[in-house]
Order: sequence, then structure tokens, then C-alpha cells
Amino acid sequence: MTLPIIDIAPLMSRRDAAGRNAVAARIEAACRDTGFFYIRGHGVTEEAIAHLDAASRRFFALPREAKQAIAMEHGGRAWRGWFPLEGELTSGVPDRKEGLYLGAELGPEHPRVRAGRPLHGANLWPHEVPELRPAVEAYMGATIRAAHALMEGIALALGLDAEYFARTYTAGLSLCQKAAQTRVSPREHTAATSPTSPRLLFYCRLRAQDHVASPARILWSI
Repeated sequence: MTLPIIDIAPLMSRRDAAGRNAVAARIEAACRDTGFFYIRGHGVTEEAIAHLDAASRRFFALPREAKQAIAMEHGGRAWRGWFPLEGELTSGVPDRKEGLYLGAELGPEHPRVRAGRPLHGANLWPHEVPELRPAVEAYMGATIRAAHALMEGIALALGLDAEYFARTYTAGLSLCQKAAQTRVSPREHTAATSPTSPRLLFYCRLRAQDHVASPARILWSI
């Protein structure tokens, strides 16, 4: 099965009503046919991705002691910080990855932080890699804009006004991002993959508040 590639540039620009409607029609067709699709024209630049990749690789190359300084146990209810290799489980099996959870930067004065709302709070940044924060924030900003534009296209595809989801379901964006470095075990080794070579995985998820399920996700691996 080949997944369709949809150019969402008209959704990003908001200047071409006919183009936006055409994109919405393609989204509807893809959702009815394959259920999945790729997007381009999303505005997430190669430069932003390259900066994030380079800064993330620098972070994961740090000694364990440096990464431990911003471990998740220091992040509290905000669910931020680093976790080590095999520090997470999938179906009870330790994952062959280490990672770093980040999200929207909210200070202690924010109402949701003061209320103790889970997943809301400040990020933990490594002092040794100062370029990581601007790289993450630039990437997050670009993906947020793209995801909101995509949701406008989905609203149009459903016969709703473009602002329906933003007006009805968005109540202060909560965004979590994880950069994970994976390593395959020797038994998973193939001729194309070294058992000790890292692979970086970035994903960004827009999460509607409270009980509303995540409507969109942008995913890629490097």
C-alpha cells in the first residue's frame, strides 16, 4: 500500500480558499481510503531539523552523570527530563532506548502549574548543550503551526468551519516531545545496522486538553 502525500501549503498560508478546500478534499479521501497520509509544505525547515538533530546528538553523547542531572525524577508532575537506556517498558519489556521528554515551557506562576496539573511545567535543560533549547523551541513552534493548519484542513474535510477545533477543543496547548536514541541488540543486528549505532527519533504530539484524544501527530526518524 502506498500512502498519499498531501501538500498542506494552502492551509499554512490561509490566502487561497479554493486551494484550502482542495487540500481538505484530499485529506478526506485519504482518511476514507488508507486512514494515513504524509504531508509536505508544512513549513518545518531542513535547517530546523538539522539543528535539532545536531543538538540532540550532542546531548546523548554526554556522560551519564551529566544527563542524570536532568533526569525525570527531577521533573516532577511535569513529566520532563532524561531517562536511561531500558528506563521505559513496552508490554513489560525494557525498551532499547534512552530519551529526553520536553514540552511547553510553563513557569511556576502559570495557573495550571500552580494547580498541579500533570504534564505542565518547566523543562529541564542541560547546561552542557546550550543550543538544545533554541533548537527544540524552534522545532516545536514550527510543528505546532503545522499541526494547527492540518487540523483546519481536517475540520474543512468534515464540513465544519476551519476554526472549529481551535475554538472548541484547544484550551491552552499541552505539548510533549521526546527525543530518543535507540540501540539495537546483537540479536537484532543486520548487515545494515550496527548493534551499537544510535538512531535518533523525534516525535511531536498535539494533545487536546483533559479528555479529548490527540487528533494529530507528526512523526519521523533520523
